[in-house]
Amino acid sequence: MIRYALVRLAQGIPVLLVVASVTFALLRFLPGGPFDREKALPPEILRNIEARYHLDEPVFKQYLRYLADLARGDLGPSYKYVGRDVVQILREAFPVSVKLGVAALALACVGGICAGLVAAMYRGSGLDRGLMLLALLGVSVPSFVLGAALVLGVGLWLGWLPAALWEGPLYAVLPAITLAALPTAYIAQLTRTSVIDVIDLDHVRTARAKGLSELRVHLRHVLRNALLAVVTYF
Repeated sequence: MIRYALVRLAQGIPVLLVVASVTFALLRFLPGGPFDREKALPPEILRNIEARYHLDEPVFKQYLRYLADLARGDLGPSYKYVGRDVVQILREAFPVSVKLGVAALALACVGGICAGLVAAMYRGSGLDRGLMLLALLGVSVPSFVLGAALVLGVGLWLGWLPAALWEGPLYAVLPAITLAALPTAYIAQLTRTSVIDVIDLDHVRTARAKGLSELRVHLRHVLRNALLAVVTYF
């Protein structure tokens, strides 16, 4: 296992090098730049700024400097926020991103598995069709559309939840729902399909023959085997 992990890590280094090189090339050779403005800067000011960020050097020298800084974990200064570097900005934002990501993943797993299990238990019913319709909407509606709709409807019109900022658990609800919508829909569909595949197997019929309730059969004997696809997706 250790050897496999080391091999995979070594294989990832050339990939990172290619990604970094392509990123550098795109940023340098595409039109526009970080200091373009609607009102052009005076040439002497622009030269001073470019010298400050080493943008007046030959492209190949910039590339070597970029790779050397990247190897040290130095992502350079921010062009937007004066006096701050990119690593500092990421360090401040990363804990919020982790909390939001964990909340969205937990919501997606719990909501998707529950919805898929209920849909499979009542397959062919109106409840099944309604849940799968919601799952289809979750897959189809882009997150930026859903997020804007939640902010407008739940946050501004109804006033039930805060629409912006990050000042407590309630502020995470709307963005977590927005991020969780797509994986919840996928997990619900996967769970329903997997449960239906398992539900007629011999060990499930045996559990029913022993007199176990349907809920217990599904939770102990069906769902446990049906979750392999969900774990893979997760």
